Amino acid sequence: MNTEELTDTVNAIYQLCMAQAGKIAALETINNAITVSIGLSLPPLAQQIQTHTDGLAGFHRENLEPLSVEAFNTTITEFQSNMDKLAGK
Repeated sequence: MNTEELTDTVNAIYQLCMAQAGKIAALETINNAITVSIGLSLPPLAQQIQTHTDGLAGFHRENLEPLSVEAFNTTITEFQSNMDKLAGK
């Protein structure tokens, strides 16, 4: 692989990463909007959401690559913190 091919490959990977980052940010925005709406409209569901999040997080954590686990744990912790705030804790 020559320098030009390497540069093209790196640029393509960068563009893919940026597209994924945009998609992830959009999904987080939608998820947060839904979560806040549910938390404010149906407070009893907040605990159920947290319970299911804990169960699903354990499952997904086991299937992640090691480099993804820290970001995953941080995101789950932030979500649980927001749910606690919605529940008035």
